[in-house]
Amino acid sequence: MKLCSPVSFLRKHHILLQTDLCRADLGIVFGNKYIVQELAVDAARLYHKGFFPKILVTGGVETAAGCCEAEATAHALLSLGVKREDILLESASTHTGENVAFSLPLIDTHIGLENIHSVIGFGHFCAGPRFLMTLARHCPDLHAMHKSVFPAGCNETNWHLDPVLLERAMLERRKIPDYIAAGFIAPVSIPAINEKTASLRHHQLYAPPYPKLNSSGLDRTPLPF
Repeated sequence: MKLCSPVSFLRKHHILLQTDLCRADLGIVFGNKYIVQELAVDAARLYHKGFFPKILVTGGVETAAGCCEAEATAHALLSLGVKREDILLESASTHTGENVAFSLPLIDTHIGLENIHSVIGFGHFCAGPRFLMTLARHCPDLHAMHKSVFPAGCNETNWHLDPVLLERAMLERRKIPDYIAAGFIAPVSIPAINEKTASLRHHQLYAPPYPKLNSSGLDRTPLPF
């Protein structure tokens, strides 16, 4: 029997994840202290292309710069031309579950959860499925899409040549069944996500860029960072 290579195995199980994308109500950056600039660059690029009007940055782990992931990412976004008032900051979380759980009250205060129907997430490529599955666990009705982000010098064609990244990707794949069993994450169907994205993209061709927000009671005070 022919054995599947690690790279083929990971592709088969959607570890090298990027879903199809359409315009969304919010961009979410899942903080990672090792790829702060790369995350900011990818999120800022789609923001400037009009894929979403605001970006939520998450992560309380300290970076080499001495500030937390969320603050470091926010400063990088500002340097890339993202407006200060378009950045929401969640700086207390230490893992993906907290990224989502701690962000929900923040979104509700500053935008209103009822106004968020779709998001595009950005995170380290090794953990792409876990980001989507965590959102599915906490927000089952949310249409979540995802853009994988690679460390500098890596991309989808050469990452597997780095033994550390290859082992981390395999480790992430092994975590998923146990995390589902424990209720930390929920399974997702990538084909179903892409099918819904295609439908939304078709309707967006004939719609304004973003739905009108319900402005009643929203706190629009810029966040300090």
